[in-house]
Amino acid sequence: MAEYSVNIIPLSSTKCKVNFINYDGIKTDGLTEITYDGNTFQVTQTGVLSEGESFNGWCVVDASFSDFGFNSRVIVEVEGGVTIPLGFGRLYNYYAATDVRGVAPSGFRVPSATDISTLSTTLGGNTVSGGELKSIRTATSQPSWDSPNTGATDSVGFMAFPAGVRGSGGSYSEFGRQFSFMCTTVFGGPPNYYVLNNLAHNNDDITGTGVPNFFGTSIRCVSDIEPSSAIVQDADGNDYTWVQIGSQYWLQQNLRTTKFNNGDNIPTGFNDAAWAALTSAGWAYPNGDSNLPI
Repeated sequence: MAEYSVNIIPLSSTKCKVNFINYDGIKTDGLTEITYDGNTFQVTQTGVLSEGESFNGWCVVDASFSDFGFNSRVIVEVEGGVTIPLGFGRLYNYYAATDVRGVAPSGFRVPSATDISTLSTTLGGNTVSGGELKSIRTATSQPSWDSPNTGATDSVGFMAFPAGVRGSGGSYSEFGRQFSFMCTTVFGGPPNYYVLNNLAHNNDDITGTGVPNFFGTSIRCVSDIEPSSAIVQDADGNDYTWVQIGSQYWLQQNLRTTKFNNGDNIPTGFNDAAWAALTSAGWAYPNGDSNLPI
């Protein structure tokens, strides 16, 4: 099954704005319609997309009705595009995530535990929402999940990939098996711990725990305000797309920046012992492997 993400913004009774990403290079020519929110939108122009290619476009409403699915494959009156490759993003410790210089693209933030709770509630609660967020990719090429990738539907286009963590003793673990996303909330237990939320390859839950501040995990940024453009950038110039889930707007890629928003470099290159001793910002490659797609 090809994987897609579609963000459709109704503008009037006759038009909608379509932000579309195709992750498998599927040809879209010859398709005639997409459906959203009880309406079928007639396609007036289609094209061929390369893997990871993203466009803004327009389509015209048809009067028929059906349910919307996130596997639609259309581009209409293409205005422009940008290539955003699939990847795991980088791993960051809590000190980087909460540094006053900032790491999130403009208008976005590193989520709090409340933000993640809102996301989970929107998708049916902690016992099912993990599956709604996980990418369905279990292919041999990266990025992908280890089997069985239980319950994965990626029904809202969140596209969580399992970059794992850099944890105890500075070692790497859970690559391919766990998507752990950072939140800024302090864990109410031991000092210098934060709340970490996890999606696993063998269930469809969202679980939370407390981990030391030096733990390196993925960052997935969120906003309460609809972005003014389909593409946002970080301080490194990396492009990101976003999707609306309930009242929230989430980036569809894990953070990849190596810079704070003022242009300062986020330190990296630590060995295991040095990473575990950090009390300041740092980033690391997923699984310690610079050859993995970021």
